[in-house]
Parts: sequence; C-alpha cells; structure tokens
Amino acid sequence: PEACDAETIQEDDLQMVTVRAINQAVQCSEPMLKTLQENLDEVINSETEKEMIDIANELAVQQEALLKATRAKQPYDDIADAIEALRDRKQKVLTEKAETEGRKLRIDELKTFLSQMPQEITEYDEQIVRKYIEKITVYDEYYDVEFKAGIKIKIKK
Repeated sequence: PEACDAETIQEDDLQMVTVRAINQAVQCSEPMLKTLQENLDEVINSETEKEMIDIANELAVQQEALLKATRAKQPYDDIADAIEALRDRKQKVLTEKAETEGRKLRIDELKTFLSQMPQEITEYDEQIVRKYIEKITVYDEYYDVEFKAGIKIKIKK
C-alpha cells in the first residue's frame, strides 16, 4: 500500500507541474509566441530543400557516369557505391524533412492554443497534456517541462 501511495503522490505532483507549466506558458504567451515564431522560422529555413537538389544533381552525374562505364565495359563498383550512398543520404534528408514538418505542425498548434486560451486552467487535463507536453524531467530542485513544440519551462518544486 505504501508504494501505491508514493506513486499517487508522484502522479499528483506531475499533474500539478503540468498545470503550472501550461499556465506559465499561457501567462507568458507574448514572449512564448515570439519564441515559437523564431523556432518556426528556423524550421522553415532549414537546408533540406537545397540538400535535396544537391543530391538529385549528384545522383544524375553518378548515373551518367555509370552508363558510360557500363557501355565502355569498365569497372563501375565505385560508382554504384556512390549512388547507393546518395540514395541513403536522400532517405535521411527525407526523414529529417518529415520530422521538420511534424515540428512545424506542433509549433503552429501550440501557437493557436496559446492565443486562444483565455485564462489559466485550474485542473489537470489529460488531452491537453497528451497534445502539447513532450516530457517532464524531474530534478532535485525543479521539474523541466518540455513542450512538443520545443519550448522548455522550468518549474520549481
């Protein structure tokens, strides 16, 4: 029974921390919205589009070299390896682009939430937490609440 009580207390503490973090985000919505916009600008200005063009150009060059080597009946193992490496790099960039799009969406969602939230919340709301909170890290003196949009708020114990 004592272990159950300890878990309940910890869960209650975490619920209180999430409510405080969300309220702090709402109360500081102007600076928070500025930070979110900066995060959004950073995500939008990422280099993925330029890198995709560079990969496509290099891939075209390597494929042309592969055709020439096969027509001339020359070894082409190095060229084939380079093409494979470019395809792997392209896949990695596409994955990063998808993650960037997801982050952009989470930033937009949090911006909308902060701008539409008229007042503080008074009780724990599981849906809000699942939608906006990424994780809570517990330290001796404070909690670090990280929102899915990339913002961290420190809550003192």
